[in-house]
Parts: sequence; C-alpha cells; structure tokens
Amino acid sequence: MEPAFARLSTEAGCLTCHYTNSATTIYNQGIRNKRDHIRSDIQQQLEKHVLDIALCKAQGYDNAASDVHGGMQRKIREVNPKALFSSCSNYSLNLCGVHAFACIPSSVTCFGTVEKLYSFFSSSTQKWQLLKEKTGKKLKRLSDTRWSPHYKSVKVVKENIETIVSSLEHFQDPTKANLDTNSGANLLLPAVCDFTFLTYVQFWLSILKEVNLVQQYLHSPMNNDSGYRNHQIKRLE
Repeated sequence: MEPAFARLSTEAGCLTCHYTNSATTIYNQGIRNKRDHIRSDIQQQLEKHVLDIALCKAQGYDNAASDVHGGMQRKIREVNPKALFSSCSNYSLNLCGVHAFACIPSSVTCFGTVEKLYSFFSSSTQKWQLLKEKTGKKLKRLSDTRWSPHYKSVKVVKENIETIVSSLEHFQDPTKANLDTNSGANLLLPAVCDFTFLTYVQFWLSILKEVNLVQQYLHSPMNNDSGYRNHQIKRLE
C-alpha cells in the first residue's frame, strides 16, 4: 500500500493500493478521502476488493511521514507485523538532490539565480512576452519537493542564455522599463554572465537529466514491466 498525500484545499489525501492476481498483474486502486478517516478507509477498501491484509508484504509513505509510532504504519503492523515499511524511492531521490546542492554555496547561488530569473520575467506581462518572443519558450519555476522541474528550469536557461542576456540588456535601458524593472535587470545581468553560474548550469544540467529519467521511470506504470525496466537501465548506463 502506498499512500501519497497532496496539498489540496480540502486537506485530502490519496491512497493507492497496489495488488496482484495469480498471474502477477499489478492493479492500482486509488482512494481519496480526508486524512482523519484514511486509516479506516484502508480496511474498508481492502474488504471491498476482497484483499487479505495478512498477505500485505510492505507499506510505503514519503520519508517525512513514516507514521512509525502512532500513525498508519503502526496500525497496519498491529494487524500484520510482516507489512514492513519501505521508503519512497522517489522521495529519497529528491532528498539526495536537495542535500547535494545545499552543501555547495556555488550551487545554492546557481539555483537562486535561476529562480530569480523566473521571478523577474514572470512579474509582468511585458517582460514575460518579450522573453517568449525571443526564445519561443517560458522559464520554469523550481520546485521544493520535485527535482524534475529543476531539470526543465535549468534546461531552458542553458539553451536560451544568449536571449535571456539580451532581454536583460533591453530592460537596462531606462527608457524601456520602469525603475524597478531597470534595477532588477541591472542586478541580474552580472549574475547571469558570471563564469561560475554558467559552469554550474552546464554541470547541473547533466546531473538533472539523469535524475529526470529516473523519476520518469519511477512514476511510469510501465516500471513493473521487466523489458521496459531493462531498457531504461541500459539507457541510464
């Protein structure tokens, strides 16, 4: 069983039960309900689909909500001690990325500059439209929890660095921008043209490309197919 909670206005959670038949076909059954009731929902859904909890071999949550002491994991293990906790591989991969860049000041500065670029151009229609006309693409926002958006963000910056610089130079002209936009462009341009920033953009793009491939694999319903899995592993190698 693999619950995955989402930030929803109704404070709802999403529970996915993966189960197999005798032919080892894997099924995904989604359950959505309020957090307070999700424990009872597990038992109800298992009974509804005639699934014996004694046959449950593992349970997984994101690594920040293992519920080992008084939560869902504990309740399930009271019924079936063999239902061992298995951490979320995707969440662990995200944590690796977070801690890998957080311990290097230059990497923190690099991603900070990427985020500032997005904030600068997305703060007004004029700036956003100019960049879109020059590049044909949109800058992407970074995500605190998923590293696939980091790949998309850095990729757009890397592939369009010249037009981004050209757009910033355009807004350096006080006759073409207001005071705030002019000031922001003057601050961002040296940071974007910095050799360390350009080096780290290239460096992180190569890493994030591999991270993105792995996350696509982990999210894909085909990752249970051995042929597809071997193909992806060879691709990463």
